[in-house]
Amino acid sequence: MFPLPVRHGMTIGELATMINEKGWLKNGIRAELTVVPMSGWRRSLWFDETGLPWRTPSPNMPDLHVAIVYPGTCLFEGTNVSEGRGTYEPFRRIGAPWLNIDTFGYINKVLDLPGVRFGPIRFIPHSIPAMSPRPKHMDQTVYGVNIVVSDRNLFRPYLTGIALVKYFHDADPGNFKWHEKHFDRLCGTDKIRKMIQDGKTLQEIQRFIEPAVPAFLAARKPFLLYHQDSALLAE
Repeated sequence: MFPLPVRHGMTIGELATMINEKGWLKNGIRAELTVVPMSGWRRSLWFDETGLPWRTPSPNMPDLHVAIVYPGTCLFEGTNVSEGRGTYEPFRRIGAPWLNIDTFGYINKVLDLPGVRFGPIRFIPHSIPAMSPRPKHMDQTVYGVNIVVSDRNLFRPYLTGIALVKYFHDADPGNFKWHEKHFDRLCGTDKIRKMIQDGKTLQEIQRFIEPAVPAFLAARKPFLLYHQDSALLAE
């Protein structure tokens, strides 16, 4: 794995240049790389501000709303909790059959995360050809939360994802199951999973994550091709 945050805030050309210049390719191989800069793009622009049509990059990435939450809620792929596949709002709906929907009545007060609200929800994942042919808990009623991003500039998707995984784990640790290798690969470390298992608070986990951010922002700076006109942080 490269020493990158889950949400690095770089274009593919910037990232490719960084990987090349840092010598991160296997055996120190350097690619013959040419990056053609875009015109008219600024780092602060969200995709819907570019005027370009959305092209689905993955079957379960149907719109920008899903793309915004995905860096965090994709972590549920490393658990036995549904990440909303089998619905037309994947990664925005999280749930499991064994949970009591009343469990989520106070989730907003408990988590108090920036730029996001959660609403209790029940849904049934179905087989959707070419999108989710066999989703988790297919044809079962699952209970959980619907994720509504209220301020996408404040929203912290990765921190939110970790907070939700911890919340679902703590709500019913007997039924919650990890797919350990996959979850650790999605996080880039096994430490987050182990901290959740050990009962660490979200604030303790956050203090583990955040010190690496300033160092990465400094490391990526020489490879940025576009005007830094926002306070976008990596996670």
